[in-house]
Amino acid sequence: VLTVLGCNLDILRSGQDLPGKSAGLIDACIEAASLGASLAGRLKTIARKGPLTSDRVDLCALIGESRDLLQRSIGNGYEIDVKLPEARLEVLTDTALVQVALLNLIGNARDAMPDGGAIRVKLNEGKPEPGSRVLRGNYDDQQRYALLQVTDNGCGMTPEVKEKVFEAFYTTKGSEGGTGLGLSTVQDLAKSADGFVQIDSDPDKGTTIKVFMPLFGSGTA
Repeated sequence: VLTVLGCNLDILRSGQDLPGKSAGLIDACIEAASLGASLAGRLKTIARKGPLTSDRVDLCALIGESRDLLQRSIGNGYEIDVKLPEARLEVLTDTALVQVALLNLIGNARDAMPDGGAIRVKLNEGKPEPGSRVLRGNYDDQQRYALLQVTDNGCGMTPEVKEKVFEAFYTTKGSEGGTGLGLSTVQDLAKSADGFVQIDSDPDKGTTIKVFMPLFGSGTA
């Protein structure tokens, strides 16, 4: 299905002299189809219990190139504020997994703010704060980490929800609202990079999801 979709989009894109807006929309569809194909391949790998691909990924470049896709994925009424460092932050992980996890984080932030609002995406080098309440994965205090944060000012999470959100197929959105794979995919990203995830959230006070990934060539990575 994605092959047919991608091929026809390529024909549309190359066969006409399209105005800028139309060309941009088709390019976004092509990018989404490509991402979907990468995700399908990754899911097959997981089902067969095979290893995920690990590449050197420059998170600054990847997130910067994904801005338009992220904005289009959440519709009107929402603004994505992206803050990236000037320095390269490279990690070893699966490129498609980074994109899918980021899309899931953005989608969750949108769903937590049904009346609209700002979603903040921040990338920098960092370490977890003392007393982290929810920490999933392996932490090495001798390691340097890239820290990817997605923050919303939405409904937040109760302690009970925070304890379950990483479980596959767990969702608070009802049978038609979500797959329950969003934060499970985020945890997959952290594991693939030998990192971990932290959640800062309270009811009615918003949520910040923090994904820590060891920097390539630093510490024990």
